Amino acid sequence: MAAEDTYSARLEQALLALGDRDAIQDVGGETVSGYTLLQRINAVANLLWDTGLRPGDGLVQLAHNRIDAFAVMAGALMAGVRYTTLHPLGSEQNQL
Repeated sequence: MAAEDTYSARLEQALLALGDRDAIQDVGGETVSGYTLLQRINAVANLLWDTGLRPGDGLVQLAHNRIDAFAVMAGALMAGVRYTTLHPLGSEQNQL
């Protein structure tokens, strides 16, 4: 059977391949490894499931460019939840 070819599967494979090496750095200078980022993403996916969100449900996040914002986005995708982000500096007209 072929490996699953989805964004989630490819992201997980890439982060596992990075292991303890740096995977991401945010605008504030925080850097985390592939393993740490994958742990954060899985924690978000589990939290979304625990709060009752299911595949096909929607999630909106108002966030700056931070690692945790990426983890929420990726965790939502891992959980099968539709995801949209809003940038805090955008006007209401730009967000709708």
